[in-house]
Amino acid sequence: MTFAEQTAMVGTHSFATQWGDYSESSLDPDGLTFWHTNQYIRDATGATANTRIFAFRLTSPLGISAIANEESEFTVYQFNNNLNVHVKGLPSDKPVVVNLFDVDGKQLSSQWVTPVSGRFENKISIIGLAKGAYLVRIGNSDFQKVSKIILN
Repeated sequence: MTFAEQTAMVGTHSFATQWGDYSESSLDPDGLTFWHTNQYIRDATGATANTRIFAFRLTSPLGISAIANEESEFTVYQFNNNLNVHVKGLPSDKPVVVNLFDVDGKQLSSQWVTPVSGRFENKISIIGLAKGAYLVRIGNSDFQKVSKIILN
């Protein structure tokens, strides 16, 4: 990763037998922001555990950018038991991943598609999903784009 190391919180001790048991790093559905949570000890006795949540965001110069073409279109809509994904104006015909996430950031599906002439259409089954908000993300190493959809 090309992101400089940072310190979220300076602690005085670690849990010698459990370091990392209560840690998690996850990628935000925006495809650029990372969230990390961990416990740390801030007193000299090592008796008080605290939790810190830290986020950092990658920027376009690090290799991921939004679809730059003004003619680009990314449309997601529900039809029966599917989400229909229509995309055109992509910067290349490199394979693109299409992900579906719930609002908590849990990935529910992932499919790779290969655009033709900078466009593709794809369907995501929503059978068994509850009504509510979801996120559809498309992207590859050149770009990322996220769209919010409300299932009825």
